[in-house]
Amino acid sequence: MTDTNDAVALRIKSIRELHGLTQIEFAKRLDVALPIIEAFESNRMVIDDRIINRVCDEFDLSSTK
Repeated sequence: MTDTNDAVALRIKSIRELHGLTQIEFAKRLDVALPIIEAFESNRMVIDDRIINRVCDEFDLSSTK
């Protein structure tokens, strides 16, 4: 994975932790399966724009590329 993917994975995890959510709770709020969140946070999967947009919408964040 690239440095950008590493940074996004860390940011996703920090957002989840900042809101005091477990991976299960986070997955439910984003309406995605738990293994997807696990894969994102462990940087085994590249996070697609659809999920980034869901995170931004759900937690009132802006995305920049």
